[in-house]
Amino acid sequence: MINTKINKSYDQCNTPAEKAMYICRVVMETPQIEQQDLMLLDKLQASLLEKIMKETGTINEKKDTKPIVQKYSIENTAVITDGNEYDEQQCDAPKIEVVDSECLNKLFSDIDSWDWNVFDYAKVVKNPLYYLTRHMFERENLFNELNIPEKEFNRFIGLIEKGYHDLPFHNKVHATDVLHGMNYLVKNPKIKAMCNTVDIMCCYIAAIIHDYDHPGYSNVYLINIQDEMAILYNDQRVLENHHLAKAWELLLKPENNFLKNFDKKEFSRIRKLIIELVLATDLSQHNQLLSSFKEKILNNPNLVIDDEAKELILKIIIKFADVSNTSKTWSLYTYWIDRIMTEFYRQGDHERQHGLPVTKNYDRNEENAPLCQINFIKFICEPINKVIVTYLQDKIFEQNISYNFKRLEKLESLNLFKLSEKDSDVTYDE
Repeated sequence: MINTKINKSYDQCNTPAEKAMYICRVVMETPQIEQQDLMLLDKLQASLLEKIMKETGTINEKKDTKPIVQKYSIENTAVITDGNEYDEQQCDAPKIEVVDSECLNKLFSDIDSWDWNVFDYAKVVKNPLYYLTRHMFERENLFNELNIPEKEFNRFIGLIEKGYHDLPFHNKVHATDVLHGMNYLVKNPKIKAMCNTVDIMCCYIAAIIHDYDHPGYSNVYLINIQDEMAILYNDQRVLENHHLAKAWELLLKPENNFLKNFDKKEFSRIRKLIIELVLATDLSQHNQLLSSFKEKILNNPNLVIDDEAKELILKIIIKFADVSNTSKTWSLYTYWIDRIMTEFYRQGDHERQHGLPVTKNYDRNEENAPLCQINFIKFICEPINKVIVTYLQDKIFEQNISYNFKRLEKLESLNLFKLSEKDSDVTYDE
């Protein structure tokens, strides 16, 4: 028996490495090895190899590490922990902090309200985009109906959220807010009637990735400083192309590709629709898209909802969701004003450093947040608000924006150029 051979000198070896080498030598010198001996050697060598790796630091033994905990009915998820440590071998994976199911259910209890408070939610949940996305997909039964692999899906969404930078406005809370807005809009009977489950998924994904890896500067600024993104995309829809390209690059990695079960034709259709929706968020195309919507949808007595018409409608929906802050209640809207103005002034500072003219409303030395927002509502938000109200027959957008506009006018007339908590005492004459 070979184990008799081994036992003679095996115990005289001092280290696991020496013992492993000795076993190899015995095997090489033995002409025929019985199956039971071979199994014994394999087991022994595996044990020795583990000891060698630990001694050399190839394996780090963790002590008192907190176990990975799965909560909120999430299977095969991204790295979800209830502490600050997670598997070092998955260090490139997104880290998702555990949230109690009861807590999430409470936070999502009024999720179908247009004025759902995303800020209260984000104060409690460290991964607001991840959990809201999961909630939407589970509620719409998209995982089952579209055969979406949850492991890849969870990892992708977690990485997208991780790719939103810690900016005042264009951050993961904004992405979460736009996702919430898209969900509210696609639930409208008119939209719901024309969309299938794939369309709904595309709307959600477009909202989730629409500002992925946003640097906190405008397209015009990136073009003016000849940023590498502007060079890459030939000054055309720079940020929107960047968000799409980076998100798609992430998706196509096998470990993130939750669309892998779709056939090539359907995959291409999904990609096309998501691209069109994200590109539609470019404000430079705002008036052109609005005119097209009025002509082909609103003022078309012979309207037939084919794929082209549906795509145009969904473009208007995501564009509205992206600029819908002005159509929320005043308490929510003012949070967004403070954030966008902070980001504007950050860009203005950089423009000054580069010797460029400071963009209007971006100069902190000429602060006038109410006037900036009044113009934003007049030229961007009110026109799209009107077509949305007309098409969807939902009055809440109109009521909120009207109140907010009048309140901003009152602030501006009182020379209250910087919004603060004291503004809650300012009212306008009904």
